[in-house]
Formats: sequence, C-alpha cells, structure tokens
Amino acid sequence: MSFIEKGYKLLIRKKTLPILICVLCLGIFLAISSSKNLFSFETKDNALMNNEYAQKSESETLPDNYNSNIEKELETILSYIKGVGEVKVEIIFKSGYEKVALKIRDENGNETTVSENNGSSTKPFITKENAPAIEGVIIVAEFNGNIEIRNEMTESVSSVLNVPIHKVKIFEMK
Repeated sequence: MSFIEKGYKLLIRKKTLPILICVLCLGIFLAISSSKNLFSFETKDNALMNNEYAQKSESETLPDNYNSNIEKELETILSYIKGVGEVKVEIIFKSGYEKVALKIRDENGNETTVSENNGSSTKPFITKENAPAIEGVIIVAEFNGNIEIRNEMTESVSSVLNVPIHKVKIFEMK
C-alpha cells in the first residue's frame, strides 16, 4: 500500500477530512471578506471635496537631512579628486517629493483613485514616489583655477545627479 493510500485511509477513518475541508473553506471565506474592505474606490469629485490628497499626486517637503546628506557626500567625493582641496556644495531643488496614487479609468472615461482603508482613515494607495527634481548645483572649491579639474568636477556632478552640465556652476574658493 502506498503512502498516499495510507494517508487517505487515515483521513477518512479519523474523520479529519470533513474538519479539514471546513477549516479550509472558513479560511478562504475570511480572506475574501476581509479583502473587500482593504481597497475602496473614490471618484475624482469625492477626492476633490475631501481635499486630503491632491487629485493626481501629493507633494511633500524634503526631509531635513535629504539635502544635506547629498551635499556632504558630494563634498567628500569631490575633495578626493587630485588637485582639489576643500569643497562646499549647494543643491537647489525644484520641488519636493511627489507621491503618485493609483488611478483606474472606467469605460466612461471617469478616473477613480484607489484608496486604502486603515480603520477610521482613508488614504490613497501610493504606487510610486518621485524624488525631487534638481534645479541646479553650485560648488565652491579650492582647485587653483585649473580648467581640467573644473571640467572633471562639472562632469562628475552632472553625471551623478543627472543634471545638465549648464546647471552645474563651479567657483574657486578664496
């Protein structure tokens, strides 16, 4: 007699099969009933009336240390370039973080925002967070005015921050 046949006979004889089926059905029922309240759909008009979240996305201010961390890392890395001494970096951001909510468009062209229910509060379901856009970078460094070093620093910063070269300005420190 195979292992499967022994297991089947044990389930039938001990009457555990009906209990196992009931527990499985109960688990499926609970999973389905709890997931219905996990997401709710809110029309664009309701979202605008609530004014809790922007229709398309939500912008937040930068964390206090976000800007300074990037600047300090750049200062450290740029100071390691041969011929460069002390470095100070200032990054100018165009905007804050942007959170993009999940949108669904129905057959009539109406857009709805998918929301999460957390007890008494409702928040949009965020699918993506965009980092703030950089407007420009100013660097003041000790490098004796050497044009090759200036070009290396400009290209490095442009490459690392994905900023066009004309938005990176480097000045010689006094």
